[in-house]
Amino acid sequence: MTVSNVQLIQLELEQQHLDANPLTRLPGNLVIDRELEERIDQDLPFAHLYIDLDNFKAYGDHYGYKVGSDAINLVDKLIREVVEQQGGQNDLVGHIGGDDYVVLTDPNRAEELAKAIITTFDGHVPELYDPKDLEAGFIFATDRHGIKRSFPLLTISIAITLSENLEQPSLLAISHNCARMKGHLKQLKNSNYLIDRRKQLP
Repeated sequence: MTVSNVQLIQLELEQQHLDANPLTRLPGNLVIDRELEERIDQDLPFAHLYIDLDNFKAYGDHYGYKVGSDAINLVDKLIREVVEQQGGQNDLVGHIGGDDYVVLTDPNRAEELAKAIITTFDGHVPELYDPKDLEAGFIFATDRHGIKRSFPLLTISIAITLSENLEQPSLLAISHNCARMKGHLKQLKNSNYLIDRRKQLP
């Protein structure tokens, strides 16, 4: 039995729907990985923006699940709006899960998109806090060691990997690069982005 093109399209749409993040409805890991592999196989240059909220766990613990979900939806909306306004036709916005997002774009647009996402996010931060917490500039929450302490207001970190700087681009190489840059970004104050411009050897 031959599967028609219509059936293939329907199957693909069903897979994308099942893979979509239940909160934001953005494409999830399966779609993101497949898109990355296609660009790598076709030798298409791309920029991979890994977007992460800083101090989000403390924020969710302090304000509760509903407020945390609202913040995730706000970030989802602003990232999509920035990419729609300043990105390209083939750009992809994906939601890995929690407070982690991915944008795939052309290398020439990566830095401007990162700047625009940060500016837009920082402009919305005051909406996410009670006036007293906003005025104080921090909230109290329990850290990973069970100790209650103060946490700064939410910021956003963006780690940018350029495929052209990877000797052999792969999902694993991109993942390692993101983790390394994320560790550095987390040590900085305020919202920041980092582009890894160094050539990576295999």
